[in-house]
Amino acid sequence: MIIENSSVVGHFEGLRDGCLCGWAVDSNDYGLSVPFLLKIDDLEPIFVIADLFRSDLENEGYGDGCHAFRVPAPSVFRDGMIHTVTFLDQDTGQSILNSPYKLQVSELTPLSTQKGALDAIEGPNLRGWACDMDQPNEAATLVLLLNNEVALEFKADRYRPDLEDLGMGSGNHGFEIAVPNAKQLTIPSRLEIRFKDGNVPLEGCPVGYFNPGDILSLVSQMEKRLDDQEDRLMFLDYLVREHLGKA
Repeated sequence: MIIENSSVVGHFEGLRDGCLCGWAVDSNDYGLSVPFLLKIDDLEPIFVIADLFRSDLENEGYGDGCHAFRVPAPSVFRDGMIHTVTFLDQDTGQSILNSPYKLQVSELTPLSTQKGALDAIEGPNLRGWACDMDQPNEAATLVLLLNNEVALEFKADRYRPDLEDLGMGSGNHGFEIAVPNAKQLTIPSRLEIRFKDGNVPLEGCPVGYFNPGDILSLVSQMEKRLDDQEDRLMFLDYLVREHLGKA
């Protein structure tokens, strides 16, 4: 399964511990983390960055070894049917990693135990929860990414009675954080929260985020400054969801 497609090389290793695993590097620059899209059947593609450390990759000469990925397998896999897994280049939409693959998973196969969600975006503040169901009494460590760069590391350790009622240990798995330098984000930015250990994204991520300011001014900025169609769609989604929907 070693592949060569443009400058990306890598290996899809299948399902491990409830996650789709593998690695990918840019053969032109081992210092870069490769972003790509993971598509399962006809579902919406999942944005992934191959940036997890593995000593074997470092030992094989792939830079600092931070080129692995782990994506929790969606529950759709547990129906015992055959599903198609495709890896897509983020920019061109072309398939990479010798995909597509056919994958069949037993209904008894355990999936990832890391669960969480981004519940609300209120100006610069983000609220949500995260818990590793195998360690319900431990606070999960999360990372906030802005435009695929780590902007903040924090713990989900706030008490929420609803989480305790759901059987998540003491219920200390909520979080409320402020987006760093939020006032500078005047055009849409890709915002995502993931488990630091395991690379699992929270439900509701990624989303488009920006500092509202004057909405008409921002619409004008969108037309003038955003060439990428995906960024425009993220902007409009955020605008409708957070502002026009509250008018």
